[in-house]
Amino acid sequence: MVYARYGKTFHNLRIQHALSLSDFKDLGISKAALSNFENGKSMISFDRLDFALQKMNTSLYDYSLIINDGQQDDYISLFTDIEHAYYANNTKVLRNIYEN
Repeated sequence: MVYARYGKTFHNLRIQHALSLSDFKDLGISKAALSNFENGKSMISFDRLDFALQKMNTSLYDYSLIINDGQQDDYISLFTDIEHAYYANNTKVLRNIYEN
């Protein structure tokens, strides 16, 4: 259950937002898949997690801070850099990230 904290944190956020497991069906996330994720039995894809967090008005950055007691995951920082460079159409930064 290496990913248990991800699911537990998601579960707590979902309950705080008064959403049921079936409220994420429109995002292509079944109740069973979400239940397995929340119980630490499996992961869900990164894009589905991001969409589910958006549904709860929670950024991936905030989610990572909650999981890590205020410390940011390195991969979140990297994805944030990629996202900013992508939307700014900054191919130089994107190339640098890719090459490093």
